[in-house]
Amino acid sequence: MAGHNCHSTTGGGDRFAGKMPFAAVPVQAMEKDLSADHEASICSARPPSGVDLSLEKLDLMLPYDGLRNTVRRSQSAKTGMFVGRTEEDQGRPRPIGFESGLERAVAISCLLHPQTVGLKCQPLTVHFDPPVSGTRSHTLDYLLSQRCGAQTFIFVKNEEALARPKMEALTRAIRVALPDGFRFAVISEASFPVPNSD
Repeated sequence: MAGHNCHSTTGGGDRFAGKMPFAAVPVQAMEKDLSADHEASICSARPPSGVDLSLEKLDLMLPYDGLRNTVRRSQSAKTGMFVGRTEEDQGRPRPIGFESGLERAVAISCLLHPQTVGLKCQPLTVHFDPPVSGTRSHTLDYLLSQRCGAQTFIFVKNEEALARPKMEALTRAIRVALPDGFRFAVISEASFPVPNSD
């Protein structure tokens, strides 16, 4: 994993395969590390140390600010929300949505990286005229803001979906349509290290 420098992803090489501009934390490893603390907090009926769950803090919760609602009924998609905090929001909690387990893993990795100062969910809808492979618009998954000033729109799809010609045309059209000064990253499960079975 490259250190804490921002890497330019404008122009051509926008596909991250093993190298992301933020830490890739395997969800399984994270869940394993947190499981003991989680079980202890459940058994003791007390929150983990340093966590204030008083009702007075609920009014500090910022609203969900995505352009689309990510939570919906689905037989297959793992949609949902969790609460995250960033410097950009002055450390106040904000709901962060996801439409798949992969999106959830990407968002958590972004939030855990020390160079992240902001993460916005469903931040921008790109419209296509004429449509691209029958698609009239696409809402990007996240906007990552880093300490060095870089801002990167993130497009999350699994490898199987990215192999389709339609996706290549779509990501190319999105890159062209983005405002100047923003970076673009296409992230799949290939960006995450595979945990050892040992």
